[in-house]
Amino acid sequence: MTRISERVPARFQSHGVVVFVDAQGTVRSVSHDCDRLLGRSCWSLIGIPLEDLLPDFDLAATSRQARDALEEPSWRVTTLAGGSTVKVRAFAATPSLDGLDIVATSADNTSAIESATVERIIRWTSRLQRTTHRTELMRVTASIAVELAGFEGVWAVRIEDDRTGFVEAASVSGDAPDTTGSIVEAIHLPPGDLTLAGRPAPFFVADVAEAANELETPPADELDLNGSALHRPFGSYLDFLASIGVRSAFAIPVVANGTTWGRIIGHHPSALTLSPAKQAELRLVGLAAGTQLQELLDKEDAAQRLALAVASARVLRGVAGARNLSEGFRESTDALLELCDASSVILSLDGRAEVLGEPTAPALVDALLRECRTRFASHHRGIVAATALPPADGDRRGGYLAMRIDDAATDLVVWIRPERRRTVQWVEIVHAEAGATGPPALGDAVAQVDRESATASEAWSRSQIEAMETFRAEVTSVIVGRYRRLQAVTTDLERSNSELDAFAHTIAHDLRAPIRGIRLLADFLIEDAADRLTAADRDQLETVLRLADRGTSLLDDLMSYARLGDATWVARPVELRVAAQEATELLGQAALAEAAIEVEGGQITADPSALRQLLVNLIGNALKYSDGPADVRVGLSTLAEARLVSEPPPTVRELAAHTPVLTVADRGVGIAPDHAPRVFGLFARANHAMPHVDGTGAGLAMCQRIAQRHGGDIWLRSEQGRGTTVFVVLSPGA
Repeated sequence: MTRISERVPARFQSHGVVVFVDAQGTVRSVSHDCDRLLGRSCWSLIGIPLEDLLPDFDLAATSRQARDALEEPSWRVTTLAGGSTVKVRAFAATPSLDGLDIVATSADNTSAIESATVERIIRWTSRLQRTTHRTELMRVTASIAVELAGFEGVWAVRIEDDRTGFVEAASVSGDAPDTTGSIVEAIHLPPGDLTLAGRPAPFFVADVAEAANELETPPADELDLNGSALHRPFGSYLDFLASIGVRSAFAIPVVANGTTWGRIIGHHPSALTLSPAKQAELRLVGLAAGTQLQELLDKEDAAQRLALAVASARVLRGVAGARNLSEGFRESTDALLELCDASSVILSLDGRAEVLGEPTAPALVDALLRECRTRFASHHRGIVAATALPPADGDRRGGYLAMRIDDAATDLVVWIRPERRRTVQWVEIVHAEAGATGPPALGDAVAQVDRESATASEAWSRSQIEAMETFRAEVTSVIVGRYRRLQAVTTDLERSNSELDAFAHTIAHDLRAPIRGIRLLADFLIEDAADRLTAADRDQLETVLRLADRGTSLLDDLMSYARLGDATWVARPVELRVAAQEATELLGQAALAEAAIEVEGGQITADPSALRQLLVNLIGNALKYSDGPADVRVGLSTLAEARLVSEPPPTVRELAAHTPVLTVADRGVGIAPDHAPRVFGLFARANHAMPHVDGTGAGLAMCQRIAQRHGGDIWLRSEQGRGTTVFVVLSPGA
């Protein structure tokens, strides 16, 4: 928290006035240059009752709001004793003093202006919510900030651990260069966070080059000015901005995971005062961007955890089925490296060290094992990680993550991640040359230079550390059970899956209530305000209803996906024609109209209910995505036959050639090559050729889970415009 003492004078922007009032409502201090706004000199206000200046202002209510940590202080419209309209906002300066920010305002607060503001907020909120990755989100956020503030340039900057800033997106005009993807030195960024009621707060400076207002009769107590909208923080930073031709600036925090993830930073070459309403809207942009960012980060984290869980399961399957731990790791080398995105892994087991993956110098192997054992000796954690390697032939590039198998750290597994070698662009700030008559133009002050970086590895994420802790526990349990085969491993994996399924159940259940509330509210508005709604208002509310219904459908599919983990399945021989007949009956006559479905005879080993659900999804997709009468063929082949026309995934690639393969083929619209890799993702709809077809994109994800829970997998071969064939391996050991 920034506090003002004798070393940091209280300075304020000149487009407003700051007044300090005691508990009795007496003015104790006023910022200079208040004649223009208040019509009185600052010294004439000291000691007068506040009601002589603001006769209609409710100081008691405003003071309570300013001291309520759960309520955001708001601007209130009132009139001066002379009749002028002003806006006033209170903040708690000391336990006994309230500060009042006073700025001029217009009396024009018509409903038309308010309606236009609400519609504008709805538009930019929708733009933020439609973004699907961080770079797009920051680009849209920067663009919105430029539109609202009218600034020449806005950066969306991610704050790194070393306090440098990575420019995720930049929205610029004029001659200012586009610095997207560049790194900004910490000295060229605001030096810290302002906080209000414990939360990061923005700041706005109308003119960094103007002479700041100071206080007449400053209070003796230390002042907390974080709540003041007119406060001028970070004096040295503002001096720096002035030196490169910036006159007005703002910085809005973007908060994710409870901390300041980044800032939206605006620069403008001329003085520009943003109204309280405009400042509030920009703050709202930062809050909305943080909310959307949190959702995207959570999705990235969930995807990473899922990928780690899959790789972990593959390694554990190999370990559980091997004669010893070393053999199990060697047989799962690819998955073992994938666990940590590593280039090589050191196995130090039973007194012998070996390297899997890329060759590693013996000196580095010895140095790594010594450092890891030293670190394990100092604490009882099972995992240690670093982004730099220990000294070995003078080379510290790259990083490592180590897992100990036993308590004494005699047996270790150490993953080595390659160095991060890249050429990055840095933002270079050009100051005015000696003897120049003034600062450079903003566009001339910002340049970009290339610098090569090749030191540390990428940082180890929290998801990776937690996944490796879980992986270590799983490996240890296998060793304690003397390498019991699939039963012990399956039990642990089922526990993990049940936790993930419980999480999915909880999320799907908890999200129903707010979606239902949104839908009911929209229904009420349409019904109760029908005579006051414009056509545009009704269209927007009906859009809300459609989106709420789609959200409910997504949650229903998420619940169905999660329930697959709760099912107790028993695989047995099933007649394919019987299973297909039951599946088509569930699809209904409307879906089967004009469809030709051919099913080959034969048996396949699977759980009957799971096989029926699998066929419902696969045949249903074939019917939906047919451009004309559907032609669907369901049959059985072998893995050897499937290899002739497609490339099976690694999970089943090495199975026996005679392994049964279920196929569902159609002559529909097919899938574009660039969409095919993600069709099995949850809620991924890859068929953009027929956007009118209803669906959430969960069907193939469910099919994949059914196949994998049977011990197999699923893949497809598709040609756009000529159809798709889906291949499924179920119960490969049958």
